[in-house]
Amino acid sequence: MTPQESIIDWPALRAMLAAGRYGPQQLTIAGGQVAATDLVAFLDRWPWPAGPKRWEYWQHVSELVLTSGQSLDASQIGTLEMARLFGLGGDLSLRRDGNLFRWHFVGPAGIVLPAGATPFWSAGRQTNFLRQEKRALLWGQRREWPGRNPLWLEDRIGWAALSYPGVPNGADGRAVVCYWAFSQGGQPAFVWLYQLAEALEVLDGHRQD
Repeated sequence: MTPQESIIDWPALRAMLAAGRYGPQQLTIAGGQVAATDLVAFLDRWPWPAGPKRWEYWQHVSELVLTSGQSLDASQIGTLEMARLFGLGGDLSLRRDGNLFRWHFVGPAGIVLPAGATPFWSAGRQTNFLRQEKRALLWGQRREWPGRNPLWLEDRIGWAALSYPGVPNGADGRAVVCYWAFSQGGQPAFVWLYQLAEALEVLDGHRQD
């Protein structure tokens, strides 16, 4: 046994990796498609767990909108190109393809999927994933202006109307998106966005409920 080998506790390492693996007992992963005319009803019927906060990212032809706890109006479907609804209850992304929206979901186990969905773990697939916790710093810093509501400003994209619902105005004034990255054999496979938070909260090891 070489000195390099002797300092590695292989059984402990294998046990640690096994404990961090995620499969069908921990995750729901699925995809499918929905007609544009049925999209509002599809989103309204999606079985989001009660309680956890949810955010919505709407990408239209001429604007990007980030909301929290809001639904899509039928009048907005014509200009909608992409959408992403995320939180601790899961991460649902949609992309327009003509008169259809193709969707993909990553979330907790036990989600009742809509008719026509294709579950990832169908046909006896036994794949498991490693999960890593990550965060990404978002554009803008929140600044106070006398007599006006606080604004998120970024000089490099001064034209953008930045908004991060639910992120408090702390000393740092910056926001991050928190997400879990799932990989297999070192290759990224899926991402689950689950929270917007103040940057300092994450750096200090604390998050909002």
